[in-house]
Amino acid sequence: MFKEVADIKTSDQLHLPVPVAKFETVVAKPSEIQKEMVQELSKRAADIHSGIVDASVDNMLCVTNDGRKIGLDVRLMNPMLPDDPNSKLNVCVQNVLKIWEEGKDQKLTQLLFCDLSTPKNDGNFNVYDDIRKKLISAGVPENEIEFIHNADTEAKKAAKVLLFPVVLLSAFLVLMLKWTLNLSAFVLALPMLYIFGCGLYTLYCREWLQFLILLVAEFGCFSLIFMGALIVEAAERFNGWIAGL
Repeated sequence: MFKEVADIKTSDQLHLPVPVAKFETVVAKPSEIQKEMVQELSKRAADIHSGIVDASVDNMLCVTNDGRKIGLDVRLMNPMLPDDPNSKLNVCVQNVLKIWEEGKDQKLTQLLFCDLSTPKNDGNFNVYDDIRKKLISAGVPENEIEFIHNADTEAKKAAKVLLFPVVLLSAFLVLMLKWTLNLSAFVLALPMLYIFGCGLYTLYCREWLQFLILLVAEFGCFSLIFMGALIVEAAERFNGWIAGL
């Protein structure tokens, strides 16, 4: 039926430019637990074919899906089972770490694809979070690992478009505040130096009242510069927070 409504073109008909790929098949040996589970799948399949089990209770689609889970990691069937160091998942982690070590100086990118056990943030075991946890514990920076599920949705894109003027304005204000702070520090530097010299002179002459007045003036100039620096830092933090939304 699909062929009756679809216009199918194969790669040898289209002649599209494609990159040269190097394929490598990595074979992971099954564990004893996996072998036992596969035997149980065989029993289930035999019962289904013989008609002993109703399709609403068990069917070949469920058997096939469970077989994929067992092949990937037995903890997808039972999270209480031990983590096999030679499982397909851990072999994948080892290969990813090897490639990362070889290409981290060049900041190369790896892409992992798995359409099974995607993260749902429900606290249950999934291979995505398990791989990320193992990569981070092996030294891969957390900010270099990302899931496709966290990609921007249309709603997030629309929100970013609306926030763009705010980000632009806050960046401009930060720039102006920095320029003002630098100018103020330059302008106040000369009076502060003059006040400091006068303070040393009044201290030498033991004119305590004038020395106290100059000391307060010096502290006031320093406080202005310090407050300006705090305002600039707060503005930069606010700008970074807005840009990260």
